[in-house]
This record gives sequence, structure tokens and C-alpha cells, in this order.
Amino acid sequence: MLRCLRSYNLPINDLLAIYKGYVRPVLDYCVPLFNGNLTKEQVNKLERVQKRVCRIIFGNNYSSYRDAFSVFKLETLENRTNCVQISLCQSNPTICVEVGYLPKEAVSLN
Repeated sequence: MLRCLRSYNLPINDLLAIYKGYVRPVLDYCVPLFNGNLTKEQVNKLERVQKRVCRIIFGNNYSSYRDAFSVFKLETLENRTNCVQISLCQSNPTICVEVGYLPKEAVSLN
């Protein structure tokens, strides 16, 4: 999808918005619930998709994955997952105990 849109010379910001709205949610779906149970290979495969997207979006201006992230304020899968886990634990600690983010002693289960 992004390759096709890139061929129409859409601005980079539009391509990033499409990525953030349509592609990234698919990559992020249920990842926080895996709670670190993804293998390194699985995490690398997910990150590889993001790297490919960066190359497509930035085209000849692509220099490195880290540069693309810093220039356009993108986050790695790991960083996004950590933020979601923290937010989840702050809003509902009981769920965090159930999925293994927190020990049972950390939350009073009534």
C-alpha cells in the first residue's frame, strides 16, 4: 500500500500518517499482552516491517533506521509496548496481575 502511495509522490508526512493510522496498529495489536513472551526473532520480524516502511517512506532520503526515528519522532515496538503496559497498569492494576506484569502482592484483589 505504501509503495503504491509513494509512487504518487505524496508528502512524507502524509505517508507517515497513513503508516501510523493503518499499518502500525496491526503491528501493535495485542503485543502488550504478550508481556515479554515474544522471542527475539519475533520482535525482530516486527521491527523489520518498521524498517522496511521507513525505507519506503523516505526513499532516497533514508539513511538509517535510528535517524528516521529521531527525525520523525517514531518509536520502536519495544518502547510503544512499554508505554502501553505502564498505562494499563496505572489504569487497572488487577489486569496487570492477571497478565503477569505485577506480582499479586502488589495489588489487593478484593
